[in-house]
Amino acid sequence: MYPAFLSNSGIINSYEVVGVKKGPVKIQSDLDYKGEAYLLEAQGHALISYFSPNEIKINADIREDGILVLNQNYHKGWKVLKQNIKSPAVSYGGLIATKVAPEDKTVTFYYFPDLFVIGSLISLVSFVVVAIFIFI
Repeated sequence: MYPAFLSNSGIINSYEVVGVKKGPVKIQSDLDYKGEAYLLEAQGHALISYFSPNEIKINADIREDGILVLNQNYHKGWKVLKQNIKSPAVSYGGLIATKVAPEDKTVTFYYFPDLFVIGSLISLVSFVVVAIFIFI
């Protein structure tokens, strides 16, 4: 990933560097870009207040029910926290999205795949078993 970072180019799935042609990115229309976080089929606006690679907080002023879309690639490990209720995020055209209502003032998207918990439990059990064998 580091060589791609230095060349200001993208890679897919972070497994290996993919050759990307350097130059300007062709955008079909400036009207297609709606921002990094936007409301679909709803009145209001959304603004990113905090960003890290695995957590994105959005302050929203929503006037009616709709869909909040985050301009980030979707993966099934993304989850949403709204009004202290956790739920999985959904995909909208390959981007992260969730349904929102006017009472949702702060929406937090975070990446926490279920396999991380399973892997952590397997590692913990393995560590305990090895520790028991070492001390016995």
